[in-house]
Amino acid sequence: MSWVIEAPRILIREAARELVELPGNRLDTSCCGGGGLLQAVDNELRLKIARKRVREAVEAKADILASACPACKSSFVEAVREEGVDIEVMDVVELVARAAGLY
Repeated sequence: MSWVIEAPRILIREAARELVELPGNRLDTSCCGGGGLLQAVDNELRLKIARKRVREAVEAKADILASACPACKSSFVEAVREEGVDIEVMDVVELVARAAGLY
C-alpha cells in the first residue's frame, strides 16, 4: 500500500460532479479481485469479487466507477459487461483528462 489516500480524491472531486465512496474504502478498502495475479489462479473468484464491487457502485448510484489501478479497471470492465449494468469504468487519470478536455 502506498498510503496515498486523499490525493486521488481531491482530483476526483475537481474532475467530477460528486465523489461517491463505496463501502470498504480508504484504509478499509475492498479489493477489486484483480490484484496479486488472482486472474491466473482463480479467474472466477476475481470476477465474483469485481461483480460485487460493481453492484455496490450501482447501488450507490454512481455514473462512473473510477480506480487508479489498471488491474481494477480491467476487472471492473469485465464485471460491468457480465452484470449488464450501465456504469462507465475509468482510470482516475482518464477522468481528470476528460475534465480538462483532453480525452
